[in-house]
Amino acid sequence: MLITSAHEENVNSMSSFIAERFRSSIERIRRVKVHSAREKRMKVQLPKAAAVFFAITITVLAFLSINNYFRGSTKDYAKWFFIGETVLKGGDIYAPRGDGTFQFMYPPTAAVLFAIPSYFGELPLIIILVLLYSVAWVASSAADMFRVVASEPTSAV
Repeated sequence: MLITSAHEENVNSMSSFIAERFRSSIERIRRVKVHSAREKRMKVQLPKAAAVFFAITITVLAFLSINNYFRGSTKDYAKWFFIGETVLKGGDIYAPRGDGTFQFMYPPTAAVLFAIPSYFGELPLIIILVLLYSVAWVASSAADMFRVVASEPTSAV
């Protein structure tokens, strides 16, 4: 009995400690301005260091992908460009290669979407996809930050 109650007391104090740390961390992260109760709009202010980190990371990753094109190593971009050209020419995107494997294992919708930037060439395809990846990365990070900042911390059970 004594061991069980001491164990329960340790677990309760630990969960209280974790819950309090979580609440204080959320409060430090929270940078919300509510314009009016009627509008219920919230603005999340990203710290400058995080914004600089995102900008540098996106720039470096975009540069590396585009630089690889000029070095002759385009990884999957060449495959996607070839599939886009195949769609534009009306070819079979699921034609097996000589070794019996398929060259394209994505749904046909993806092939059609690759065809649009492939019309302009391989480098524009890479640039467009890199820009789309960057926008998606920023949007998902911003949505996640907004979700964390806007939500209230839950109480410990």
